[in-house]
Amino acid sequence: AERGFSFAQTVGSDNTTRTFARYDTGDLNGFSAFLSGVRHDAEKWKGFGPQDSRQVNAQARYTADRWSIGGLVNTSRRSETDYADLSLDSARRLGMDWDNYAPDWQRAIDAARGVFRGGVNNLDDAYYLGRGVRDDNLYALNAELAVTDTATFRGQVYRHTNEGQGHWVTPYSASSPTLPLRLRTTEYTIDRFGATASVELALGAHALEFGLWTEGNEHGLQRNFYNLNIDSPPDRSFFYRSPDQRVFAQDFDSDTLVYFVRDRIELMDGRLVIDAGFKGIDASIDAVSRVGTRAGGRIEAKDSFLPQLGLRYEISDGFEVFGSYAENMAAFRAGVAGPFSASQATFNAIRPTLRPETSTTLEGGLRWGSGGFQGALTLYSVDFSDRLLTISQCVGILGCPSALANVGDVETRGAELAMDWKVSEGLSLFAAMSWNNSEYAADYRDGANLIRVNGKQVVDAPELLFNAELHYATGGWDLRIGGKYTDDRYYTYLNDAKVEGYWVADASIGYDFGSFGWARQLKATLNVTNIFDEEYFASLGTNGFIASDPQGLMHTLNTGAPRQVFLTLEAKF
Repeated sequence: AERGFSFAQTVGSDNTTRTFARYDTGDLNGFSAFLSGVRHDAEKWKGFGPQDSRQVNAQARYTADRWSIGGLVNTSRRSETDYADLSLDSARRLGMDWDNYAPDWQRAIDAARGVFRGGVNNLDDAYYLGRGVRDDNLYALNAELAVTDTATFRGQVYRHTNEGQGHWVTPYSASSPTLPLRLRTTEYTIDRFGATASVELALGAHALEFGLWTEGNEHGLQRNFYNLNIDSPPDRSFFYRSPDQRVFAQDFDSDTLVYFVRDRIELMDGRLVIDAGFKGIDASIDAVSRVGTRAGGRIEAKDSFLPQLGLRYEISDGFEVFGSYAENMAAFRAGVAGPFSASQATFNAIRPTLRPETSTTLEGGLRWGSGGFQGALTLYSVDFSDRLLTISQCVGILGCPSALANVGDVETRGAELAMDWKVSEGLSLFAAMSWNNSEYAADYRDGANLIRVNGKQVVDAPELLFNAELHYATGGWDLRIGGKYTDDRYYTYLNDAKVEGYWVADASIGYDFGSFGWARQLKATLNVTNIFDEEYFASLGTNGFIASDPQGLMHTLNTGAPRQVFLTLEAKF
């Protein structure tokens, strides 16, 4: 980037302010660097609570004739107040804009005592508040060296540290005889150190690359309770220390090694390109349960040969076919949503059949383009094996150990169609549509009960998605209007509960003033999201998924934001 200073200020709905600033040094005899910062403040679009974040990013690099070396430092500080998790039933009774009780501390106390008002009829319709706080730091050094005219080495070392807490004011545990509420936290730390390295060789028609990624991760997880004061609601956001009760504590040591070999072959003057290779994965987790009944032990996901093959053939100018075949394997997860979130007895019972999820992907299609039109059609098939389901056993705020079930295979078939059409000078249309059919291919047992999910749709997997945008640019003006459709989605494994599909439309209008006063470029943009104020469920599974919920009582849904308006002013100096 050339030397200069950039600044952007956004203001908008729900007291949103976002300030961005960046300085670039430009090229100083091979040295370049930038420093940027973001401050974002907003209120929730419903209910009470701030949504704040701070971020600082810095990078520096020195480039010589045959080598370069660089480093980066990224930091992030976030504090976000959660929205209430709704059920289908609570959304009907209380409305889609229903939220937690804060700042009404007395109503939360009354509800914990069983005194409900305004359509509320159970403890889980709302809590006082929920919140997440998280600090992240990322440091990295990287280098690139042209060893010879045909051999290039690239390498990087990095460290990522993280501390986070999730807060919930729970009515299921009392701080004292006079206060039937307590603060329940999920507290976690991450300390990852890793390295990547690769060598690329240019050998005639072949471009050979081989490399590896290795990482060690120390992850700590705790569930704690803190007693509250009846005269002081926990409205301030900070990291809590010295809990009054610790329910469980786990430590996870994860080691990951991924290596790969890839050869790109260009034939027929580049009209035929073949990518062939493989990768290997060895990812292990050693878990220790220090407090409580959650599981400890060791699990490993390992496969030394996962083939990857791709090809592209240009039949004629503007028309090509492509295809790929890939085998992949997922590492097990540590932490809240992984196998060690179960009790030791449940983990021991499933351990003999616990295998990492694998997938085989076959994809093919064609791309074409002529004049101002480009299009693509893709067909794909993905077969998953050893899909592990995490099944909620109670409402999320209670934090019960999850049940685990290996449902065996999941079969996915799909198609995607996309086009980008330059209709005329300054006017273009983009549209994309996808069809996806994902089904469980086996039943599973929940204790003594056989749960017949064979042939059922995978949870949170819409069958149809559609996206379109019309764009017009002329004389400094930039106008966009678009719409997205998301199909029905199930949130139970037996497909007896779902949320309806929805359309959301967005629009923006911007004007580039060019040089303006001290600024060498000044631009203003007005964005309107959810133009028609559609009510819909944006997120599913916020408290996990269950086998069945025919009455719509599980609180595991989050609503999408209503119409919002934001104005951004950008300047470059």
